[in-house]
Amino acid sequence: MNERRSHGRGALATAVACTLVALGPAAGAARAAPFQPLLAPTVAFDFSPAHPRVGDNVTFTSTSTDVGATITSEDWDFNHDGATDASGHVAHHTFNAAGSFIVTLTVTNDATPTPESNSAPRTVTVAANQPPVASFTFTPGAPLVGATVTFKSTSTDSDGTIVSQAWDLDNDGQFNDGTGLTATTAFTTPGPHVVRLEVTDDLGATNISSINVNVNQPPTASYTYKPDKPVEGDTVTFTSAATDPDGTIARTQWDLDGDGAFNDATGATATKTFSAPGTFDVGLRVTDDRGAVATTKGTISVIANNRPTAAFTYAPGTLNAGDTVTFTSSAKDSDGSIAAQDWDLNGDGVFDDAHGATAKRTFDAGAHRVSLKVTDDRGATDIAFQTITVSGSGTDSTQSSASPNTFISPGPTGAPAPHNGPSVMSPFPIVSLRGRLVRGGAIITALQVLQMPRNARVEVRCSGRGCPFRRSVRSAGTRHRTLRFRAAERRLRAGVVISVLITRPGQIGKYTSFKIRRSGTPLRKDRCLLPGARLPTRCST
Repeated sequence: MNERRSHGRGALATAVACTLVALGPAAGAARAAPFQPLLAPTVAFDFSPAHPRVGDNVTFTSTSTDVGATITSEDWDFNHDGATDASGHVAHHTFNAAGSFIVTLTVTNDATPTPESNSAPRTVTVAANQPPVASFTFTPGAPLVGATVTFKSTSTDSDGTIVSQAWDLDNDGQFNDGTGLTATTAFTTPGPHVVRLEVTDDLGATNISSINVNVNQPPTASYTYKPDKPVEGDTVTFTSAATDPDGTIARTQWDLDGDGAFNDATGATATKTFSAPGTFDVGLRVTDDRGAVATTKGTISVIANNRPTAAFTYAPGTLNAGDTVTFTSSAKDSDGSIAAQDWDLNGDGVFDDAHGATAKRTFDAGAHRVSLKVTDDRGATDIAFQTITVSGSGTDSTQSSASPNTFISPGPTGAPAPHNGPSVMSPFPIVSLRGRLVRGGAIITALQVLQMPRNARVEVRCSGRGCPFRRSVRSAGTRHRTLRFRAAERRLRAGVVISVLITRPGQIGKYTSFKIRRSGTPLRKDRCLLPGARLPTRCST
């Protein structure tokens, strides 16, 4: 028998290595079977919570193991004095102070002939308990006498949980007026009232918060306005008539657009210009010097403003290149006065070329669009436009001065340049559109085709929402004539397109389209139609 010594962790272990010789009835070689030595237990343990606080009940759980033997005891030393404070697979301990503590577990097995033991220490860091932080809010923010006030705790505990919340709502120093996350009360007298909240965490630490609630008599909100009967375009002045029975008005806010938000103006007076007729909500909110709020809402009726009517004439009626053309406004306003008259003489859409009742300009040969915008004393506007045709020679123009309230858009008067292909219709037709701009479109007063050659065919198409017709076809017959398409003479919405196709067998025809726009004169396109073609093409110049 051979003896050898081995050292386990924390204890001296003795192992004896023996050789067993087996002898059978028959002669032969002896066989040896060695015994392996027993090892000391392996000691380990966990604890929960992982970051304990002073006062926490900490649970220690052994995770020790032993190979070849059975663990028979597990002893705990919590205060590092070498004495056993608890025994068992699971043990509990509460630390009464903050700091780092060494906890040792000693494990013993049933090894024979001598049981073996092993120990393992771990350092446990214990933090001081952080007390909870009491806080709360209340609604409404400016409570009135007799109104129900709701208090809501927003308290927190950084290292634990809040287990109790108690309220003192009558300022008697006793937290017996409510428990839980919320509490309610109504104050019967105005002035300051102290409310307190006491919270307790899971380790018994407490904290108190208090708020001074100011209870008030509300102000009274009211207002007047001038003029008494406003008209579309008028600027209306609103004046607060609010009062406060126990203080002063500290803030005045207006809701002038009826959206319920009092963010349109502040102060004792406010103004707004109403650009459309109708009934409008206007609200006033006042806040007194103690935060109490009162609101009122009223309605104001605005009657329609009769918009001005833009119109103008020009002279001379027959225009040649280089002539000075005089434009004279004939605009009217039935319920007010014309405040401004602005001219666009170069067709760029900007009314900055002249101002006043008359304007003068010379033009080169061709078609020129002239527009007049008038504004009345309440800011309403109207636009009239005409397309005048200026001849390059001394011959008469096909168009004369337009009558009031109309525009004329005859387009180009010249024919496309001849080429080696089909001939061009002669005379080459002129498509004229008359009308005036209105909100959201235009009112067409005349759609005409002038200088119609014999046996020419005219097809007028309308596309877009609100078209009064889809297709209309007319013929010039055997003589020159002017054709008028009355089906198009009505109010047309923006987006509507009027197309005019003029054809004669074997000849180049004319295509003109007008797109009605929401703002601005109709967009015009002039093209040519080759014989048999379905789509227009640019004309040769």
